[in-house]
Amino acid sequence: MTVDVEALRAAIPATRPPFALQKIGHVVVKVTDLQRSLQFYAGVLGFKVSDIIGEDMMPGGMIFMRCNADHHGIALVGEIGRAHV
Repeated sequence: MTVDVEALRAAIPATRPPFALQKIGHVVVKVTDLQRSLQFYAGVLGFKVSDIIGEDMMPGGMIFMRCNADHHGIALVGEIGRAHV
């Protein structure tokens, strides 16, 4: 199954949580479901999306997210062959 970049963009929550992260180090997390992971990190933890990379550039797809002015503090990497979007 391929990564649907537009579906990932549509999954970015419009509301913010009632707290604000200030800083996080460079973390890369391999996930089995990019869309569900995006909903958690953005919707629950309040990260903002910096970039979304499709499978044409990164096997499994990748989402860069931030909680401050840095480009990203966390990257979600989709598991190759198990993208569920």
